[in-house]
Amino acid sequence: MHADQAWTLWLAGSIAAGLFVYLVYMLLHAEEIE
Repeated sequence: MHADQAWTLWLAGSIAAGLFVYLVYMLLHAEEIE
């Protein structure tokens, strides 16, 4: 595996994890508001 592919995979994974955490946080926050 080239360094480029590993870096792209790491970047994609970080973005996916970030979005997942953000969505979970928003859902919990929405429950708090209601």
